[in-house]
Amino acid sequence: LSVNPQPFVMTTVIAASSSFLLPIGHQANIIIYGPGNYRFFDFVKVGVWLNLLLLGVVVLIVPLFWPF
Repeated sequence: LSVNPQPFVMTTVIAASSSFLLPIGHQANIIIYGPGNYRFFDFVKVGVWLNLLLLGVVVLIVPLFWPF
């Protein structure tokens, strides 16, 4: 593509580290899953919106720090 690969790498790194959709995505989610009496669908309800919010932020911010 003849563009800087850094924005693509940073977008992939951020996407890989933001697992809000499922309780098995991060160890902190597993820790609170049982004691908090959460259901699997509770993570889905909140995680969808957090993932969409993060998508918007990443699309706007990553090109500012790492231009193409």
